[in-house]
Amino acid sequence: TEDSSEVRSFQKDTGVNKIPFELIPDRNNSIELCEGKFPTLIYFKNGKVVHRWFNWQFGYPAYDWVESGLQ
Repeated sequence: TEDSSEVRSFQKDTGVNKIPFELIPDRNNSIELCEGKFPTLIYFKNGKVVHRWFNWQFGYPAYDWVESGLQ
């Protein structure tokens, strides 16, 4: 969304205040990036998509892979 009140409402309803949220000015581009599948986790490095996981694909092996790249 590009509506900050929707983000604040989501944060209030879910109690999720420590996760950073970004406003998306062009939702069509974000839908294309996620291939229309939500939730999608995207690993960026140097401004480029390195890997993309859809919800059912992100398990412990993917989590370990992401953590190893953060060191």
